[in-house]
Amino acid sequence: MKISCYKTKVVLLKLTKIITLLIFTFSQANAYALFNINVHKTRSSQNNLAYYNYPLLPKAKDKKFYRQAANLGQVYQWDNTPIGNRNPLLLIHGGSGEGKYAFRWDRFINHTNADFNRHYKIYLYRYNSKARIRDLTPRLQQSLRRLYRRYGNKTIAVMCLSMGGNLIQAALTDSIVAALVDVVLSMGSPFHGSPLFSSDWFQYSLNDTPLCPPAKTLNAIGYKIYFKDHPNYLQDLKWDNMDSLIPDVGKFKAKVPLGPKGDLRVVSEANQTLKAINVESLVCKDKFITYAGYISNSYLRAKGIRIIENIITWPYHILMVRIPLLFGNTNSALKYLNSEMANVKVNNQASYINGIKQSYALNDGITPVSSAIYISNDGLKNCPLINEKALFKLNPYIDVRIARVFKNVGHVSFLEGNPIHGNKFVLDCLHKNQGHHTLFKWMQIDLMTNIKYYFSNAEIESEAEVINL
Repeated sequence: MKISCYKTKVVLLKLTKIITLLIFTFSQANAYALFNINVHKTRSSQNNLAYYNYPLLPKAKDKKFYRQAANLGQVYQWDNTPIGNRNPLLLIHGGSGEGKYAFRWDRFINHTNADFNRHYKIYLYRYNSKARIRDLTPRLQQSLRRLYRRYGNKTIAVMCLSMGGNLIQAALTDSIVAALVDVVLSMGSPFHGSPLFSSDWFQYSLNDTPLCPPAKTLNAIGYKIYFKDHPNYLQDLKWDNMDSLIPDVGKFKAKVPLGPKGDLRVVSEANQTLKAINVESLVCKDKFITYAGYISNSYLRAKGIRIIENIITWPYHILMVRIPLLFGNTNSALKYLNSEMANVKVNNQASYINGIKQSYALNDGITPVSSAIYISNDGLKNCPLINEKALFKLNPYIDVRIARVFKNVGHVSFLEGNPIHGNKFVLDCLHKNQGHHTLFKWMQIDLMTNIKYYFSNAEIESEAEVINL
């Protein structure tokens, strides 16, 4: 009986080992399957796994979540796969992004390839874009510290759009938090601000533009209505005046009812917060990869040619820009703002450099190229970007890790992956020898180069190897 009992125990022990091995093998295969970037669409119920640390991104059909106001900041994970040896990539949306599915990052994420997903685990940051940056900054700093510690002190890559770049810019003024972030890929972020958000300056320009009286009234009313819901933009994102181009004119008022009016004074209109960050070099700009886009407009050409072109293209402008604008077409709005920003009235005493009048003709409808690429303070003062040829003079004034400029790319093109018009394969105007790629491919190239830069000494890799990732 003792021998029989002993044999039974041996058999049970072997069966236990076999079952354990099968369970382990299945769990490993299951974990491998989870690495599919679209996993959250089919496995969102697996929220009780040991490595589940952040809430899973709600699905597109969860309308209630996306309609409710965001708090000061919350990290979500795109899927609940274990991070393993990967590094965290935190995506920070721009204005109003919190109300859209995946905060408008879904197209980029769905275009990432397997190699990219083996190196990065994607997290998304949701915040209330109607709040002041000074109120949002402490929560982002706290979130970065927690994300860093939670996965064994892994440095964080950040990708951001528009005011998301200003938010991370403010967060990195803390040197301890800055040490946790190894790269920031920003797109269309107004690091020097934008004339569009300088209310009195922009209104003054609308008033000084040769428009018919009703047009001035409509433009002024439209501007006020939009920013009544986004007053924080006018406070946090207005121009820092590092180029001294804001004119000091005092009070002004249009002669038409409800037209543009204001009190334009440099002391109140210049963005002192951004100026302090940029003058005192509170941010390590070597961490930044900056993308800028610009939309072709008549202000990029000589004045005589521009006048003729405007007369010829006016019917097209009405049909393809003004009418769609009334129906809320985003690209039409960007084209309209692009032209208005190019026509902003500047301080005559500081507007000429070597006989060339400065302007903001190169812009994506929201942000001037000089601001989006985070050009140096000297660059703002000494390198006026009045046309496309001026881009070739930028190199001495670039002090970020990489700066890229794309033609016919509007402010939201970075989210959609396509230029406003033209081929989807775009050329970086500052590095034309690096070939044509889609916008999403450019993003992956630069973020993957960052991985190699830190972990494989990619500084010695050839340009061709980087481009063929």
